[in-house]
Amino acid sequence: MRGAGLVDPAWNGRLLLTGADRRSYLQGLLTNDIDALAPGTSCYAAMLTAQGRMLTDMRVYELGDGVLLTLPAAVTRSIREHLERFVFAEDVQVRDVSESRVEMGVALPHTLFALAFDERQPALMSCATNGGEVFSSRDGGESWTAHPSPPGGTQIYALARG
Repeated sequence: MRGAGLVDPAWNGRLLLTGADRRSYLQGLLTNDIDALAPGTSCYAAMLTAQGRMLTDMRVYELGDGVLLTLPAAVTRSIREHLERFVFAEDVQVRDVSESRVEMGVALPHTLFALAFDERQPALMSCATNGGEVFSSRDGGESWTAHPSPPGGTQIYALARG
């Protein structure tokens, strides 16, 4: 599995909300159940206007001592201003932490499409990517061997092992 790279998705902005009322404040402004988030979990949500028009979508992370919103960098400033506009008596602080917090991800040329293993010998595994690459492992995934696709073959529809 070659061609992976570590990336910082700079197209994302990051807003950090702190204060005792941060979750209940966001509960009334976002489309997902923010109160249900436990520390270390996240959800997808959108922010809408009072008329139901979408302002942006985002990923919401409960950090335990704050809530981190990752959203498109192009709207980070306007969303921060929008959030601050509706803080009245709540204990909520909104900060743009786009420059001070880094978000890292792994970019792959193809994503894993299928994984199969032999029930009698679970260390024998095979996987395929959506780009037609096929790999096998004899040691439970510690090391992988690439298998060439047949000429012209680019699609994998099913994978079986055993």
